[in-house]
Amino acid sequence: MATLPPRPAAKASRLARLRRDTASNVGAGLSIFLTALVALAIFRSADLVSVTYDLPPGETSEAVIAAAEAWNGWMEAIGAAGVSQRATEIVEAFASGELFLPREPEGS
Repeated sequence: MATLPPRPAAKASRLARLRRDTASNVGAGLSIFLTALVALAIFRSADLVSVTYDLPPGETSEAVIAAAEAWNGWMEAIGAAGVSQRATEIVEAFASGELFLPREPEGS
């Protein structure tokens, strides 16, 4: 028995589903990217300042540097920059094994 070619409506339905799935995937990827960008801007604001210093000299670069420094100041004021630093210290202690070493009691 020969199979019949797909009906035009079935093709259109698959194409519509493919477009809908693709749009959904693009939307999900974009929201993940934007969430990561915001998290980096909040918790790694000092690195943002560092990157702006590498920009070519000019009026625009000076404005971007000033904005990055202001942003970093705000993040330090609310304590967000310290969270990142403390998390980095914990990960480094875990990786080096220091986290598992016995501690000496304080005041001894």
